Amino acid sequence: MSGHIWKKRIYYSDTDAQGIIYHAAYVDIAEHARTEMLREHIPGLSYDRLAEEGAVFVLKSISISYRSPGHLGDIVTVRTRLSELKTVYCIFSQTVEKDGTVLAEISTKIAFVNPETMRPVPCPPSVAEALRRFQAECQD
Repeated sequence: MSGHIWKKRIYYSDTDAQGIIYHAAYVDIAEHARTEMLREHIPGLSYDRLAEEGAVFVLKSISISYRSPGHLGDIVTVRTRLSELKTVYCIFSQTVEKDGTVLAEISTKIAFVNPETMRPVPCPPSVAEALRRFQAECQD
């Protein structure tokens, strides 16, 4: 899978008592990878700028399939791609890997909502265009 690549070292706070990546830590890992992808592919993007344009991103749903354990001290690679872009939401697909072994597959649905009403709104045009470019890169 092509797309954005982000690396992270697994710290004690990411693990359970056995030194294995705690299941809920994958939510945080995925969030950090998506944020870094957005920073890289949409220069100048900030939540304040989004709010000024009348939309913010909120997590609507997340699905994680655990494949293999990761451990304290591992350096994992998170691959992020945009698998679907609709008017009021998008879906990111992510894999967390260590040395070519998939540890987890993650799918997140991100909705675009008005920051005051929290009702769905279209993605701001400049952000939608940047996301379309990123999505095209993921298809290569």
